[in-house]
Amino acid sequence: MTVSEVFPEVDRIEDDELRAGVVEAWERAMADNDVSDLTELPWFPPGQRELGIPMDEENLVPHVRDVTRGAIALAESLAETRGTDVDRDLVVAGGLVHDVSKLYECHGAEDTEIGDLLGHPYYGVHAVADLPVELAHIVLSHSPRTNVEPAFVEAEIVKRADEVAAAAIKADAVGDLRNA
Repeated sequence: MTVSEVFPEVDRIEDDELRAGVVEAWERAMADNDVSDLTELPWFPPGQRELGIPMDEENLVPHVRDVTRGAIALAESLAETRGTDVDRDLVVAGGLVHDVSKLYECHGAEDTEIGDLLGHPYYGVHAVADLPVELAHIVLSHSPRTNVEPAFVEAEIVKRADEVAAAAIKADAVGDLRNA
């Protein structure tokens, strides 16, 4: 399957160059890490081990899609109810690439030195280096693994969508999120 087939939300990016850049970031990450099928990758092996979630029960692709769709919905709501000027292309692209560097952080269920020494938010800056700097900021600020706070509303939207999508996975595993 192609990146566009795995992530149909990429077609919501209106800017042709940005859309192509998002696809290329995933294709490069796949090639660099010898990944032929994105749908087989676990969501987040360290978190899955901690929560006792089998590696084949939670996958990265549904998580990325949940984050992207949640971010789109939040952006649309803010635009409609508050008139907030949200760059929808940036929200969609940010949702799609926020975890692209997990391919470098973990090979299948195995952690890598990149995961151990840097973690996906930091290495993600490298993974999206050919994209606008705002996307690198979204990647860096989406996770509590960094002390970088979102500088603009699109980054905050992706961060919150990621938190909710991750909370849903954790709630399925432990029930009460206070136990996650």
